[in-house]
Amino acid sequence: MEAIVHSRTGASTFRRIFWGPQGLRAGWSLAIFFTFYSVLTLGTQFGFAVVPALRAWVAAQPHEVITALGQIEFTGLELLILLISVAFVSMVERRFFRDYGLSKTRLAAKHFPLGLALGFGMASVLTGLIALFGGYSVQGLALRAPEILPKALMYGVSFLIVGFFEEFAFRGYLQATLQRGIGFWPAAVILSLAFGAMHLPNVGGVWLAAVTAAGYGLVAALALKRTGALWFIIGVHSAFDWSNTFVYSSPITGLRAEGCLLKATLQGPVWLTGGHAGPVGSVFAPLVIALAGLVIYFAFPQPARQTS
Repeated sequence: MEAIVHSRTGASTFRRIFWGPQGLRAGWSLAIFFTFYSVLTLGTQFGFAVVPALRAWVAAQPHEVITALGQIEFTGLELLILLISVAFVSMVERRFFRDYGLSKTRLAAKHFPLGLALGFGMASVLTGLIALFGGYSVQGLALRAPEILPKALMYGVSFLIVGFFEEFAFRGYLQATLQRGIGFWPAAVILSLAFGAMHLPNVGGVWLAAVTAAGYGLVAALALKRTGALWFIIGVHSAFDWSNTFVYSSPITGLRAEGCLLKATLQGPVWLTGGHAGPVGSVFAPLVIALAGLVIYFAFPQPARQTS
């Protein structure tokens, strides 16, 4: 009888190490996710390094410049790896994608366009402020009329993939998992700092761009909290990047896109233009992020109920 009691106590202790009131503990979930994601990523990189056709294809891609097709292919592959990794972990956790911010699909048609509008407005205000102080000028169109719509659509798709990838990673799976262990806002702060740090290698030492990215992370978390899903902030993210890069033809996080709408120039001090980082490194960028936060705060005053 005593052996049975000890056996049950040991099993119970073992289970508590891995499982809590909300299922698999957050630390184990994250460990499984990062292990699986890393294995898939390294395996993909190995394939590109050793398969001659893939190696030649990568070598043929333009460097230090964004192309719509290249971004669709590379970020699309990153998104596929992310989705496969989350799908694997969700099976282990016995959860669904709706538990990671993709709930409320019936509201996607309403919230996504609103996010697109806010993202376009943010890019427009930011570019307008830089232009007001003489830091941005336009010399005319860079595309012929028949090229505009196809290029706009291609870049629209590419930045939608970017927005979905980054938001589902940081405000989706990682946010939903980490908050199980430490709460919503502590998780949001940690992930926002990580989001800002992730941009540091691409902004040419313009640290304000990384600070802006971290501030954006907090605003995105607020949007998630208030709307209850990722659709709105995916729209914001996608439209901001698309507008800044294709429409206003400015560099973004250190890279300039090929085949933009305008012949545009940034000129003036780094504090105004953002220098190598582009407008996201401008002193006006945190102001625009803060204004967006206020819009979200007042536009969505109450957290949505948790329904699918």
